[in-house]
Amino acid sequence: MVLISQFAEMKNRNEILSFTSFIVILSLSALAFNWCRVTPTFASEAILKQIYRAGIDFFLASMMALIATCLAWMRTLPLPAGIFARNLSDASFYRILFWMHWSFLSFALILTLGAILSMILAIGRSDEEN
Repeated sequence: MVLISQFAEMKNRNEILSFTSFIVILSLSALAFNWCRVTPTFASEAILKQIYRAGIDFFLASMMALIATCLAWMRTLPLPAGIFARNLSDASFYRILFWMHWSFLSFALILTLGAILSMILAIGRSDEEN
């Protein structure tokens, strides 16, 4: 259902999935960075390093979601005049933007899932050690 509405929203600036993803993933990044700043008495150095790496992954994923949002907004604008305007039609330019948008958004979501899994595994390993 979300994907169907996402395709419909690509025609105007009501694109919410990638912008919402940007906000949520950036919040997860801030959470991870704050969590890795605790003293080593709460968690081992190895776990804090893994949480820090997950925070970096969250931040990169949020930037990719922001780029995906910008690409969706660019799709609503007229074709820019310039060097590429002579070689590309409106349909092919917008098709390129569409696939770039989905590529950035998909990669951002995959990176986010990887960061979440690495955090869960790090926490699971710490529970097994204790």
